Amino acid sequence: MGYNRKFIGQMGAGIGKSASGIINKDTLQTANKLNENLSRYNELEPFEVLNVCLTEKDLPLTEQGEPNFDYYGSVLGRFLYSESNLEIDKCLFFKPLNSDFSRVPVIGEVLYGFDDEGDRYYLGTLHVKNSVVNRAQPNISTPEDLSTNNSKSGTSFKVSPNQGTYNPGYYYFPIPQVKPLKIFEGDTIIQGRFGNSIRLGSNQVNEQVGSTNVKITSGLTSFTNNGKLSIENIKSDLNSIHLTYNEKQNFDLPIESIRIQDVKDYDKAQVQIRSDRLIFTTKKSEGNSIGIFSGDKISIGSVNDVYVESPLVVMQSTEVKVGSETAEEPQVLGQTLYDKLDALVTAIGGVTGIPTPTGPTPGPIQAAPNWSTVTSALSAVKDALSEKHRIDK
Repeated sequence: MGYNRKFIGQMGAGIGKSASGIINKDTLQTANKLNENLSRYNELEPFEVLNVCLTEKDLPLTEQGEPNFDYYGSVLGRFLYSESNLEIDKCLFFKPLNSDFSRVPVIGEVLYGFDDEGDRYYLGTLHVKNSVVNRAQPNISTPEDLSTNNSKSGTSFKVSPNQGTYNPGYYYFPIPQVKPLKIFEGDTIIQGRFGNSIRLGSNQVNEQVGSTNVKITSGLTSFTNNGKLSIENIKSDLNSIHLTYNEKQNFDLPIESIRIQDVKDYDKAQVQIRSDRLIFTTKKSEGNSIGIFSGDKISIGSVNDVYVESPLVVMQSTEVKVGSETAEEPQVLGQTLYDKLDALVTAIGGVTGIPTPTGPTPGPIQAAPNWSTVTSALSAVKDALSEKHRIDK
């Protein structure tokens, strides 16, 4: 709601005497004691988050006594100036001004809010200590009476965790290793509280004026500026999707590719996806497909085995085709072919009594003096069997 804020004489803009943020307990108490005649009107007022409506028990009730989901994502709050030390039972709910995109607050954080004909809305979190995970200043709206956080009505959604030991929520725990993402000129950044981020940026910092990138990261692991800031590292981050142009990517392949050798030197338009496991899947129904097409080469490599699977046991009609959709020639099973040839040669070698001008042969063909050349030729067929590549029966 609008309020008259006491003017603070010579205090620098945006800095409290602890120089740790715009508003802290010291500056708040000082402001409340200064001359009321020196004031200015503000339409926005900071407020402390007392609870966040994420479960049914957090929601206010309708006239029928049911949880009111119109307030889902809202917060229970207390204005710092106009409602300082107000009993929690009298505090009201603030809805997010933009419900399409919001950063869910945690209890104790300070937001800016305003009143619009009886409905309250909140804006972004007040910037404190440049923290990504938790900007809370618990009890800042009750500098004189902490007991106002104790609900006298017993209504569950008005019980603030600010009583006793402070908790930012039911299960949320700030991860101290998460640091703000390093920013470069012109960047647009979305950063979460859990080491995840989206950067819409460029490589202009390395004098690549015509560059563009989108970097989506989950699990930032690298830090800069003496550990104060985090920075994407596709080599070590847990999960990365980088869309880049005019920018080289520094990461190693599990194996060295013979066909694609310029992985670290390539700086044209490219997409890199890196994680511990990649799963590409479609829903199981007719017409759902995965297509991999290339204007040049396709290289598939692995440190261990490579499989192209088809569930023949379950679906007898399933085929694996190499070539076109109309391919009809069956592939040859190498070991089976060799075994069949071996059996054929053995059978031929055992043939006896072949008619000749001088009478039938007295013994089998394999007794002929030059039969060894036949068996030697058969053994050479084994050289056609691959030691590394297999196909299913």
